[in-house]
Amino acid sequence: MFNITLSHLPQLWHSISDKGYSDLTLSGYIHGMQMKIGSLSPASLMYDEWSGLYDNGKGKHYINDGIGSVAFIARFGARPEITVINLYRE
Repeated sequence: MFNITLSHLPQLWHSISDKGYSDLTLSGYIHGMQMKIGSLSPASLMYDEWSGLYDNGKGKHYINDGIGSVAFIARFGARPEITVINLYRE
């Protein structure tokens, strides 16, 4: 059995994985704060996990930068993202 959890708020991932509810958690919400240069973003100052794939040994977490915007209609370096994930049986 493989569990996938969708959580709008990436900050819930640790609670979800600590309780064993998910092998893979998929999130969005932060949008890289719409500014991203390589691995740098204002989001990295506010959140430990803010964009990309993370693994805490209990599960994996993917945070998508999304396609929208919040507050101002612009994106600087945080390109719109649609992610395709292929799952394979081991």
